[in-house]
Amino acid sequence: MDEPAPTRQQDTGWWVITFVVGMVALIVSIVAISGVLDDSSDAAGNGSAAAGGETEFDVVLGDLFIEPTTIDVPAGQAITLTVTNEGAIAHDLKVLGETGTEMLAPGESATIVIGPFDATTQAWCTVPGHKEAGMLMNINVLGGDSGTGTDHGGGTAGGDTGTTGDFATIDANAAPADDWNPRDPVLPAAEPGTVHEITLQATEQITEVAPGVTQQMWTFGGTVPGPTLRGKIGDTFRVTLENTGEIGHSIDFHASRVAWDDEMRTIEPGESLRYQYRAEYAGAFMYHCGTSPALHHIGNGMYGAIIIDPPDLAPVDREFVMVQSELYLGPQGEPGPLDAMVNED
Repeated sequence: MDEPAPTRQQDTGWWVITFVVGMVALIVSIVAISGVLDDSSDAAGNGSAAAGGETEFDVVLGDLFIEPTTIDVPAGQAITLTVTNEGAIAHDLKVLGETGTEMLAPGESATIVIGPFDATTQAWCTVPGHKEAGMLMNINVLGGDSGTGTDHGGGTAGGDTGTTGDFATIDANAAPADDWNPRDPVLPAAEPGTVHEITLQATEQITEVAPGVTQQMWTFGGTVPGPTLRGKIGDTFRVTLENTGEIGHSIDFHASRVAWDDEMRTIEPGESLRYQYRAEYAGAFMYHCGTSPALHHIGNGMYGAIIIDPPDLAPVDREFVMVQSELYLGPQGEPGPLDAMVNED
């Protein structure tokens, strides 16, 4: 049977219901939009809703890395960092290279309070070369200025020595001072006996590298290159390394086979170690500081030669030794910058 056609009254009823439902949906939409606008307005007004961020962080220092690499913090609030050195050498963490932890030995932790901040900034390890090698943490300030700023303890962005400022330049036409003496290239004869007792000091010192140009050179025994060592196959070398400098250093003989995490380990200022090995291969070998980043330590002067004579070496009139490297100049009296060494600049 056919359904009866709807009456006008029924049509009106459905229209009323539809209208009411539509109005309710419209009101709900307006309320929702109003809420969003209210949230945005609040964020724009006082920064609390949009700022976000945290005020407490656990920070790990490793050998040439920092975790996390970026932290998000609210503007205008003090930040607490619990910093742990999980690396094998000493590190620290300072905002703009100035405000932060003391130098932490491997396994040590420290809790510090930094800030408050009103602009995005950075913190890094102040051991020379570590920042350039990757030990840099960005402090992203939410609700503040986006540009890199300064911490409330003072300091300026990029303020670590040796990486900014006017680099020294060499005048190729300048004459050396009257008391300058060239280094003798004659290869010294091997010391008598089969056991060679050697003591080397690892240190940093201001050195004139060209007329009127000084740099902080990192040295073995106060010279760049370090002293040339010599022996013959079967000889035993007992090298005592004493760190009389201000940062960690080590020594690595390419002529030896020893445990790298023992004799080649980094020692901190005031420490010493005994590096002993038996020469089993003839040749001219390099020795150098292997502390990370090794390129930075080598590039600032910590390298030298060790020569092991083969048996029945034919006599010669004269012997010379030449060791090659380059200077990557930093500002006067400062170490050369790692980034220039990496880029061969």
